[in-house]
Amino acid sequence: VPVISTSVSLIMGFSCLLFSEFSIIAQFGALSAASMLFALVADLLITPILMGKIRLVSLWDILSLRLDAAVIRSSELFVGMSTYQVRKAILLSEVRSFAPGEVIIRQGAVESEMYMLLEGTVEIYLRKNDRELHLAECQPGAILGEVGFVRPTQRTAEVRAREPVQMLVFEASRVRYGMRFYPHISAKLNLNISAVLGSRLADNIQRVREYSDDRRRAPRFSVSRPVTAMLGDGTRLTGSIRKLSMDGGSLFLVDGHRLKKGDELNIELGDLGLVGAEVLRELKNEVIVRFHADKEMKKDLLSWLRAMDSEDLN
Repeated sequence: VPVISTSVSLIMGFSCLLFSEFSIIAQFGALSAASMLFALVADLLITPILMGKIRLVSLWDILSLRLDAAVIRSSELFVGMSTYQVRKAILLSEVRSFAPGEVIIRQGAVESEMYMLLEGTVEIYLRKNDRELHLAECQPGAILGEVGFVRPTQRTAEVRAREPVQMLVFEASRVRYGMRFYPHISAKLNLNISAVLGSRLADNIQRVREYSDDRRRAPRFSVSRPVTAMLGDGTRLTGSIRKLSMDGGSLFLVDGHRLKKGDELNIELGDLGLVGAEVLRELKNEVIVRFHADKEMKKDLLSWLRAMDSEDLN
């Protein structure tokens, strides 16, 4: 209202000069009134449209931005960047809050956002064939969704908040547009994103190698034996062995549906006695477990499984 009333008053005031007998003064009044009219139209129409598409970052914004130094130092995204450069990059992002259990990244969605965890803990899950596999937990400073930031693609896993979390969200097109005038900062940011991608790729390759080596080293035995599992509250579940290795395996347990991922139980394996195990997943009473066994126990397990396998062959 003040802008409109002031502009109208000035337009009317300059318009009074049109009644002057001096042509120069009349022309000055007409040009001034027209200028004020165009300025008023720009303030009411053009400026809101421009401000809806452009984010202004002032020096005060940069100086007043508060950062958790520990989180910034631990993040791979800002390696080798000065405090000013970090704040400039962060001001092109936005902070989002998520409640416990809320989905941050949905598996299968096509997105171009990259996330940096500021506060709280998130969990990563993989959904496949109506099953859900817990992959990892991430702490503050972790980078998520960097592949989608480089190239929009389907998310390969689901990320959920385990507790109230705050995420710094970088939208690809917005960051690229804002970084056009800061090529040095953009180069460092892209280099760090490339380093994150390279590190993830190297980790995945190493996991595949370790998994392949474990699969070769740890033979599985299909032995048919009754088995008893004891829960922490003393409940006993009976069933039979399906496939086992020295690391764990598959059991069929009556009432196995009572178990859930992460449950601890003791499995009675003949002469070996009770062996501690953790439930990895359960599907229709088929329970996949992982043994809590040290090196010596694993040797005993392997010997016992070989002996049971030999008895079945004979």
